Amino acid sequence: MSEAPIRLNKKPALSRRAYDMLTPMAPPRDLTRLVRLLAALMISALPLSAATIFQDDFTYADGPLVTVSRDKWHLTDPETFTADVVSGQVSLVGGSNREDVHGELLGAPYTTNSGAILYATLTVNFTTAPSPTGTYFAHFRGDKNTHYCRIFATSADAPHGFFRFGIANYDDTPIVVPRTVRLALPIFISVRYDVSNAVSTLTVNSLSSNPAVATATNFAPPINITSFGLRQAPAMGNLFVDDLTVSKNSSFQVRMISLTDGMATLAWPAIPTRNYSIESSADFKNWLPISENLVTGGTNLSITAEAGASNGFFRIFSTP
Repeated sequence: MSEAPIRLNKKPALSRRAYDMLTPMAPPRDLTRLVRLLAALMISALPLSAATIFQDDFTYADGPLVTVSRDKWHLTDPETFTADVVSGQVSLVGGSNREDVHGELLGAPYTTNSGAILYATLTVNFTTAPSPTGTYFAHFRGDKNTHYCRIFATSADAPHGFFRFGIANYDDTPIVVPRTVRLALPIFISVRYDVSNAVSTLTVNSLSSNPAVATATNFAPPINITSFGLRQAPAMGNLFVDDLTVSKNSSFQVRMISLTDGMATLAWPAIPTRNYSIESSADFKNWLPISENLVTGGTNLSITAEAGASNGFFRIFSTP
């Protein structure tokens, strides 16, 4: 991702809006694990905002998701084998006679004339490759248990030990992201679903500065959306799902988190007409400004700041 030049605007901000996603910083040891755990901690510590309509970091005891989540998740298709929580993640296993589950969205149904754009972000880690045929493992769920915005995985045209993601609006003919992804690697993905015209877009970025994007092209008649679903099916492979957030009309996400020689770098998509301010905290209570009123003439912004020797947090604000 090429970064546009940025400048510091010295004028004080009159108002600001905190984004739902706060960004963690972590010491060098076991960075990936700490980023995931701190992100889950920060999201769970915050109340649901107007934009967040479903969120789960799966910090339950091990066991069937429907049981341990205490009715946050519901059975879609009851089967012999459950979808289970394992070590703070949902384990989805490819095979027959395995249940599907869904979580109801706050404020649902989102009708076809509501103008709603729905976004879902999640971390997935495939431990066993899907088949070349592949199938979908997550989706938005509509009237009469119809599955829209289907997120696929397939090993077609991928080297051994790799696979690809795909996206379909409704049927089983996805548009496949050309980039291959390695097995046993946590990958951050997001989808955008336009309820009014049933068009789905998938972004695969693994918290990198170079995301891969695909938009489904198959036609599907729009329907009302009520929930987000997780699926287990043959040809899917085995995977873990974590840090799921569904939001309405808000697509903000940090696209890169890196740590080099004690300096943390963050990059995020920006709107040229807005200013951005960054704060940090060591305890999630007391926040100090790092940079205020950053502006750009492009569509991306980044900042590098000292990470410190202990765990801490960043948060990003926009100022109109």
